[in-house]
Order: sequence, then C-alpha cells, then structure tokens
Amino acid sequence: MKPYSRLAVALIIVASVCFAQAPASSAIETEGLSNGRRWSRMEINDRLIYIIAYHDGLMAGVFYLGSGTQKEKIARLAEMYPATMTLTEIGVAIDTFYNTPENALISVPRAMSFIAMKAAGVQQAEIDRLLSLARKVAADSFAPK
Repeated sequence: MKPYSRLAVALIIVASVCFAQAPASSAIETEGLSNGRRWSRMEINDRLIYIIAYHDGLMAGVFYLGSGTQKEKIARLAEMYPATMTLTEIGVAIDTFYNTPENALISVPRAMSFIAMKAAGVQQAEIDRLLSLARKVAADSFAPK
C-alpha cells in the first residue's frame, strides 16, 4: 500500500470516529425535546426549574398565542399540565413515569400530559393505549431511516 493510501485510510477512520453519531441509547432528546434520559440526569433543583419553565411556557403559549375562548384555553392547558398537583408531586410523578425503562425515550412534555390525564381521572385503559402509541412514536424517531 502506498504511503498516501495509508494516510487516506487513516483519515477516513479518524473522521468516521469524530463524526459518528452517539448511539441512540445515549440520546437525551426525542424530536428536539428532553426525554427521560435527560430527566434522570438532572439535579432536583433543575427538575423543579424545568417544571416551572414548562408551566410558564404553556401558560404563555395557550393564553397569549392560542385562539379560542377562555374555557377552551383552560381545557387545553389541563390536557398538558397537572394543575391540581404541587411542583414536588409533579416531580415525583415524572420520576415514577420514567422508572419504567420503556418510557425513557418519551419526551418530558408528553410524560407531563400522561400525568395530567391521571390527575384528571382519565380511565387507565385509555392512558395505556395512548402510552403504547407514545412509546412507538418515540422509538420510531430513533429508528434508522
């Protein structure tokens, strides 16, 4: 093998190592949103800040940018955030949600919507059906294209 051929092969190997994507198992975002892997790496204060920021972002989005009546806006918010729960309770509920390894790839906002459903008394069978679909969608987002 000629010296420049060896150099080319070495450069290709180095480039492939440098530019290779991290395996899906280390992915901390699903479709651009934090997922259970990122959540589990956060400190407790960061988790509480995340919940507050999520709530405030929802409020701004639903009430300032959303359309519809006040009642419709409140209903939309209730689908995405468990307003009847305290910050600590929400944090514990998210921890519990992600204690199931199959939920790790589900985004934190989607996890929050499942918690909101439970808090609102949605039938467990319906939550399970939607959770199964969410797991599939999250897994598919990491499937090779």
